[in-house]
Amino acid sequence: MAGSGYKVQIEHLQDFAKRVRGLLSDFESGADGDRTHAESGVAASSFGPFAEARELDQRYAVMRDSLRDVLDILHRSLDDAQRNADATARNYAEQEHGTAVAMRADATARDYTEREHGTAAAVRAGATPVAASAPRSRAQAEQSDTW
Repeated sequence: MAGSGYKVQIEHLQDFAKRVRGLLSDFESGADGDRTHAESGVAASSFGPFAEARELDQRYAVMRDSLRDVLDILHRSLDDAQRNADATARNYAEQEHGTAVAMRADATARDYTEREHGTAAAVRAGATPVAASAPRSRAQAEQSDTW
């Protein structure tokens, strides 16, 4: 629709940020990269003293480090999403407030200007402003050819 603009549902952005904060909190309490990494460690001898066990231990260490890195990336992504949603909601709210204030100020200025210009134009044309004029007599009206 031309000229209708768009409306951002700030409450939806705030709700999204709140939900992401909850996910982030759950994540930090149960799947934080460093915590998970520390809790998932096993002793090198856990798999046994033979060559295949050492290879399994090395692969486990690589997988464990990779899991920590993925969890850290997920943590940063959730944190970024929450902060961005909060910032976007705040920016839209500030923009809406600024627009409303500007529209009120513009309407007030326009009303004032129209009143002042209307009065000034009448005075320049030789008329007495309506608020200051006294009722005209029939003789005055006949002299000026207008009522």
